[in-house]
Amino acid sequence: MYNMKGKVALVTGAARGIGKACALRLAKEGVDVAVLDICSKIKENPQWVPPKLEDLKEVEGEIKKLGCKSLAITADVRNTNQTFNAVERVVKEFSRLDILVNCAGVGFLNFLDDVDEIADWDTTMDVDLKGTFFMCKAAAPIMRQQKYGKIVNIASIAGVTGSETLFPYSAAKAGVINATQGLARALGPYGINVNAVNPGLVWTPMWQVTDKWLAEHIPPFKDELYVPKKVYDASVMASTALKRPTTTEHIANVVAFLASDEASEITGQNINVDGGIEYH
Repeated sequence: MYNMKGKVALVTGAARGIGKACALRLAKEGVDVAVLDICSKIKENPQWVPPKLEDLKEVEGEIKKLGCKSLAITADVRNTNQTFNAVERVVKEFSRLDILVNCAGVGFLNFLDDVDEIADWDTTMDVDLKGTFFMCKAAAPIMRQQKYGKIVNIASIAGVTGSETLFPYSAAKAGVINATQGLARALGPYGINVNAVNPGLVWTPMWQVTDKWLAEHIPPFKDELYVPKKVYDASVMASTALKRPTTTEHIANVVAFLASDEASEITGQNINVDGGIEYH
């Protein structure tokens, strides 16, 4: 357990998956957590299934049941006005912002010849890279004034080693890792730590879509009847040293550590949490 009672966090992409796990993990440490998600379709890629407002409100309720304050915010991180307004709402509600966890992200699988400029490339870059960076930019003035802050950006092992079916996602997450390093240098003199976490194969709504796409396009699975999680389980066994799935809670545990003062000397790092897939 970390001594984090009284701290205030904003977690994006918090309605489900890794973002939800991070929000709840911080609340278990006594952190008041504002939770943000888009909760509406992305018109540029209508195939993407967004979380529902009820999902976000449910997370807000779970945080309150843990004895912490919470605030549900709907916003599109691609819109810089909305990101700055979200930070303003958090500060107005809680009087400060100590922790920012950027989990909002999308990923669309396609072979090289099928990557669409707007639906795939621009949308992924705008959410995963632009959204993360400008959320950091919005939080920076508050944290500089406080002379204190913890920023944790969720990147990916796909940002460490590129993927032949996730070109925009891999490039965006590589950008998140690089931006994290630059932000750490820029904000370090103000007592602000900035780090990235690279999840491996984590069963989330995004991976559920990935699992089905891979099963339909990659041999030997494409010639078989689709069985949910079959590709995922095979990928875990083939890729990881530990031969077991990484969970959202595994990611959240590392995020909570990086958001704590026990990690005060760690900044500018990207940490693989993947069961032993990447080693650099």
